[in-house]
Amino acid sequence: MTDSAQKEMIDVYDANAHPLGIVAPRKGLFLKEGQFMLYVLGLLQNKEGKYLITRRSLDKKWAAGWWEVPGGGVLAGETPVHAVKREVFEEVGIKVDTCEPELLYRYENVDLARGDNYINHIFRFVLDFSKADVTVQPVAVTVPADAAAAYDRFGVDLFKACYGGGNTLVSPLSVLGALGMTAGGAAGETLSQMETLFGMNADE
Repeated sequence: MTDSAQKEMIDVYDANAHPLGIVAPRKGLFLKEGQFMLYVLGLLQNKEGKYLITRRSLDKKWAAGWWEVPGGGVLAGETPVHAVKREVFEEVGIKVDTCEPELLYRYENVDLARGDNYINHIFRFVLDFSKADVTVQPVAVTVPADAAAAYDRFGVDLFKACYGGGNTLVSPLSVLGALGMTAGGAAGETLSQMETLFGMNADE
């Protein structure tokens, strides 16, 4: 998605993905019980059976630098199929207008505390493409060397504090990833496991 997401309007749906007749700005939206927005993900598989994955920009608020597939929110007036085709073209530059996707899976997330209720549709496209056909959105992100070093030191220091003895082999970036999941909204059993691992409350 682009920075224009703050101006995007979406339809609000019920648990069966039927529109409720409510159109609202996506940014700052707080959904109540029984209200959902729709998301889509698009798996692109070429004729060799290989899948296209991309890496999230380092300036993203959630899961910066993680690997993912194209996708995003369904805009007002769109169907999930229209949305996933648009997202694929916007994010990787591949036109899939004439390719009908297969719906692989659909799941819902309910987070009443955050008003973050959504239904995600995961589609697969099978078509003839190569890496040369991929055009990702240009993003200029600079990470200062001292900041990168500080990330590494923090990860190591945190694990030293968590483990009093024994030998432990771990990547500092894995620590940052786990912290990113927590900060990005990990909840339930996942949040509990994070807090146990780090020996501290998420609010700390």
